[in-house]
Amino acid sequence: MSRDLLRKPNPRCEVDYGYINEPTLVSKIKPKAVKLGILLGLIFLIALVASRRVGDSIAEHDYPVRGNVSVPQTPIQAADTTLPDEPRHFDVEIPRVAELVALIDDYPAAAVIAESIWRFPMQLVDLAIKNHETIDFVADFLIYGRNITVNYGDIVIEDLSASGTIPHFIQWDRRWGYSYYGTEVMALVGCGPTALSMVAVGLTGNTVYNPRHVADFAQEHGYITTSNDTQWTLMSVGAQSYGLSVREVPADSNAIIAALNRGEPIICSMRAGDFTTAGHFIVLSCANPDGTVNVLDSNSYIKSDAWALSQILPQMRNIWAFSLADS
Repeated sequence: MSRDLLRKPNPRCEVDYGYINEPTLVSKIKPKAVKLGILLGLIFLIALVASRRVGDSIAEHDYPVRGNVSVPQTPIQAADTTLPDEPRHFDVEIPRVAELVALIDDYPAAAVIAESIWRFPMQLVDLAIKNHETIDFVADFLIYGRNITVNYGDIVIEDLSASGTIPHFIQWDRRWGYSYYGTEVMALVGCGPTALSMVAVGLTGNTVYNPRHVADFAQEHGYITTSNDTQWTLMSVGAQSYGLSVREVPADSNAIIAALNRGEPIICSMRAGDFTTAGHFIVLSCANPDGTVNVLDSNSYIKSDAWALSQILPQMRNIWAFSLADS
């Protein structure tokens, strides 16, 4: 998919990421050492599945055609890494293992997932395969999935400048990505709360308004649907509870740039396009002298850069600009 991706020339638009430095499983992996073992295990599983299918056919005295296997999935148990209760099917897992093995050279943590695929919720496995940026996060489920922070004050957000600079938060950050939002986890469906968190923390300077805080707020006040979609009212109404003033902006390049130049960060609800295949929220943090705008995508570091408005404007469904309520 083509896009106009430009570097950021405007110093005032520098982004803080609020990184936290802790060990991950990646540093413990020896990809070449485990790759052969995984491949041998894969061959064994294929043979096992084949033998089971032959045995089933003989027992039934016919040779039925098998369609797609339906795997019942319970909601991700963010604080439990024990084996799932539902049956796991080798013929569902084998293709995923093969895809993960093919990624090991470029993404060593894929070996962790492939080796112990039965220990991961399948939704997270699919996330890693679909979005390679999340592979380390998914692999770390084995060591961080049990330790979900309860106290918002315990979620450390470091390296943030003074209020006014919009931080870049990722919904699959392990500080909150394994936590529930509705019946799924933040890593999968948390773009709305994460987008509002960026704006709230950036404008107020209050780091307690982290993505998990906003996600819990959204659930408590009914801003999430039964299908785990974030309602637009979280932006138009819920944001006021964080001391923010909000207004809708027309889908017009001049209006968007004018709002950003006034220091008003923008949240956009996006339709299918460069950022999503369904629906998504992104943040526009500032406008650049060359006419591009800086995008902060909670689902991708790669896509978080300067974009031409002419490319992303047609993908916008709704646009909100934010400022401090007393400004």
